[in-house]
Amino acid sequence: MRTPILTFLAAELILRNSLLLLLTTSLAAAASAVLPGTAPLAQGHGGVGNWDGVINAEVERATAARSRHWRRDFSSAENYNRSIETNRARFAHIIGVRDSRVPFEAPALLATVDQPTLVARGKSYEVQRVSWPAFGDVHAEGLLLEPRGRKPVAAVVAVPDCAQTPEQISGLTPGVAMDSQFARRLAESGCRVLVPVLIDRRMEVRGREGYRSYSRQPMSSREFLFRPAFQLGRHLIGYEVQKTLAAVDWLERDNDSIGVIGYGEGALLAFYASALDTRIDVAGVSGYFDSRQRLWSERCYYLNEV
Repeated sequence: MRTPILTFLAAELILRNSLLLLLTTSLAAAASAVLPGTAPLAQGHGGVGNWDGVINAEVERATAARSRHWRRDFSSAENYNRSIETNRARFAHIIGVRDSRVPFEAPALLATVDQPTLVARGKSYEVQRVSWPAFGDVHAEGLLLEPRGRKPVAAVVAVPDCAQTPEQISGLTPGVAMDSQFARRLAESGCRVLVPVLIDRRMEVRGREGYRSYSRQPMSSREFLFRPAFQLGRHLIGYEVQKTLAAVDWLERDNDSIGVIGYGEGALLAFYASALDTRIDVAGVSGYFDSRQRLWSERCYYLNEV
């Protein structure tokens, strides 16, 4: 007759073997499964472990084949826009600009008992805190620089770098040189300027004292949100492009000329927004426009200088 301890050990051994068999079967099934729209990585270029060779070869292949995806018609602006409609739609899908934006009459003024909506007054304009809907339950917040006593000469969405605040590029707080305060300079030139807040990339250790920390390493808010975004079918770039285009939705109603300008991370968003939307007449891209042929060799997204 088996003792209880021997019976327990035998049961544990059977359980472990069963779990091992289940795990082995699951791994084998996962290895044989191929995600739709993908293919197993080829063994060429010195083997799968030679990632530099694999990535370089793929970049070269994509660069050589890029032209076959475009059928540009330069005969007129209308024909050109029509000829790249498929490319625009594909680009919007890639960055996550897929949802219908929420119509709204005007940005809402933000104020509390201690903090009025009017932030500051310049010689010819006023600055107010505002918010506006983008899509679903997603809202944007920022500053509105409005000319005082005259019709705006143009309307501009001014997008700061994610290490900057709307107040800094509007000249309200220190941190950006006067010549680089482009929201302020546009307002002084008679433009209506809407400046959205971006998710910042300041580094911090997440978790609270007395609780198990879920991030032992410093991590920016952008990186923290960036990681689960793909699992949730969303992307920060798509969110912030949608906020920018929602601003354009409002600005175009009363303004004949629409512009988008950005610096750094904001330049990426200005670049992408203007590539998607033909209502944008002028785009200013500073500190981002460059060849992306060696994107894999650039610094990690969340380790950019703060």
